[in-house]
Amino acid sequence: MYPMVEPEKIFDEKWPVVFKSPYKEEWAPPLSTCLKNIIKDVEELFGPRDKDFVLLGVDFLFEGGPHLSVRDKTAVIQLEKAAFLDFELACLQCAHECVHLLSPSLRRETTYLEEGVATYFANWLDSKADFNRGQLLLEEYQVALVHVEKLLNIDPNAIRVLRQHDPKLSKISKYLLLALYPSLGEAAADVLTRRFYNDDGEPSDSNEF
Repeated sequence: MYPMVEPEKIFDEKWPVVFKSPYKEEWAPPLSTCLKNIIKDVEELFGPRDKDFVLLGVDFLFEGGPHLSVRDKTAVIQLEKAAFLDFELACLQCAHECVHLLSPSLRRETTYLEEGVATYFANWLDSKADFNRGQLLLEEYQVALVHVEKLLNIDPNAIRVLRQHDPKLSKISKYLLLALYPSLGEAAADVLTRRFYNDDGEPSDSNEF
């Protein structure tokens, strides 16, 4: 464990807990306020989160990408190092991880549906907050997003409706998808219910589709 040095550039002496956005003249709200609003938005769009899991807070990593760390009914949102110096990036990474917070599960259980919804919601927040950062997505995330957008074009409330039948996003089955949304098609349902990560914890090869 390395000590984290507080970066002086993003903190004001009078308000040391407030991030200053490099893209706006005004002061941005603290990350905790942003996180509170993100959780509110994600629940309004996709249904309530599993309250059996307690969110302990947000950590920043020295190595590795953002993810939701889950253990013993607790969850910690872990963001990449670059987000510590970038309020907007921190908010967008929190948005992605808050979708996983809806129904926390092991990484190896995560499906294309869940990762697609997480990517969709981060894009949604990017537009709503007027960050206009865009996301450079690996091909697997692009595939997940395209198929989730196909589902949401059929019914914008599809995720909330599906979670009323099965609250755990990555447990939603192909049969449930087709029963509620037959026009989605079997091929898309196959993709959405496929495991997103391989045994090594890396995104599976979307070229296999």
